[in-house]
Amino acid sequence: LQPYRRMNALVLLQVLFLPWIAFLVTFAAVSFYVHYWFPLSTVLSVAATFGGSIWVCIAALRNRSQESHKRFFLASMSATVACAVFFGWLLGDLNFWGDMQPAYETEHLAAYSNVNPSTEKLWSGEAVPTRGRRYQDVGRIYFTSSTVIDVNRSANFKVGNLYCVAPIVDPNCRDNCGFDFWAVGVNCCDEDGRRFHCGDYTNPLSKAGIRLTSEGRRQSFRMAVMAAESIHGLTSVHPLFFMFVKDPVAVAESWKRKGYRRFVVVMFVSFFAGILNVILVANISRKW
Repeated sequence: LQPYRRMNALVLLQVLFLPWIAFLVTFAAVSFYVHYWFPLSTVLSVAATFGGSIWVCIAALRNRSQESHKRFFLASMSATVACAVFFGWLLGDLNFWGDMQPAYETEHLAAYSNVNPSTEKLWSGEAVPTRGRRYQDVGRIYFTSSTVIDVNRSANFKVGNLYCVAPIVDPNCRDNCGFDFWAVGVNCCDEDGRRFHCGDYTNPLSKAGIRLTSEGRRQSFRMAVMAAESIHGLTSVHPLFFMFVKDPVAVAESWKRKGYRRFVVVMFVSFFAGILNVILVANISRKW
C-alpha cells in the first residue's frame, strides 16, 4: 500500500509541475524575443505541443488495456498541459503585441535626429517640404527644438474608438511646408476635433516620437489624416504616425518592463491555479 501512495504523490507532482512549466515556457516563447525573431517557428512549435497533448489525452482515454487510474492520470495531465499551453499562447500573444513587439520594433528600426518636420534643404540650398518617404524605416525620431504639435489642425476618425491625429510642425515654416509627420492617439481628442490631448502634448521638452507600427490602427489614423486634409486644406503625401514623447528610449523600456512584470505575475498565479488543479484531480481520482 505504501509504494502505491508514493507513486500517486509522484504523479500528482507531475500534474502540478509539468503544466506549470509548459505554461511558463509557452508564455515566455510567445511573449519575448523568440517570437519576434522566429514568428513562424514559434507558432508551429506551440501548435505542435498543444496538438500533441490533445492526442495523448485522447489516446489515454481510448486505451482500455491500461489500468483505469493510470489512464485517468495520463489523460488528466495531458489535458492540463494542453490547457496550459493554450492559455500561455493566448496571454503571451496579448503581452507580445500589446507591449513587447512595439518595444522591439522601436529598438530595431532606425533612429533619426534633428529632423525638421516641415521643411528641409537640398544640397543645392533649395528649401522643400519634408517628406515621410525619406523616413520609412524610422522607429525613433528626434525633431528640431522648435517643433510643436499643431493642435489647431487636429482631426479624428471614429470607428468604435476615436482615432486622433494632429500634424507635427515647425511653426517657423511659412511657405512650402510638409505635413507628413503626425502625432496620434486613441480616445484623446474631442469628436469635433477642437481639443487634442494625446501623448506629451503639453510638455515643452517633448520633441521626439515613437513610430506607430500597428497595422490594425494605421488605416484608421490614415482616414483621420484624410479628414484633416479635407477640413484644414493640408496635403500629406506619405504620412507617418508617432506617439509624441520626451524620451522614446525610456518609453520603450517602460513597455518592456511592463511585459516582464506580467510574466512574474502569471508565474505566481498559474502556480496557485496548478495547486487547485492538483486538488481537483486528486478528488476525482478517488472515483476511478
